[in-house]
Amino acid sequence: MNKITNLFGILLIVTLSACANSKTAADAPNSTDTNGKISTEKNGNVTQEDAQSPTRRKQLDADIKAREQRNVICRAILKNVLREI
Repeated sequence: MNKITNLFGILLIVTLSACANSKTAADAPNSTDTNGKISTEKNGNVTQEDAQSPTRRKQLDADIKAREQRNVICRAILKNVLREI
């Protein structure tokens, strides 16, 4: 029973980490309603400024670090479960 519980725990962690919903730009749409619309020069400048800001760089570095930590934890849990099976 403990093996099944561990397996469900792994599946939950992997599912949650795989479905992380993140934006790559400040003006990225929240839905697909605006697909096919071309960004204006004004929007492009806002996106470029956002991408080059030190705050955005810190956010990206923190996101990358968190993702790497989640991957390490998931691998460790998976390794333990597979060892028990």
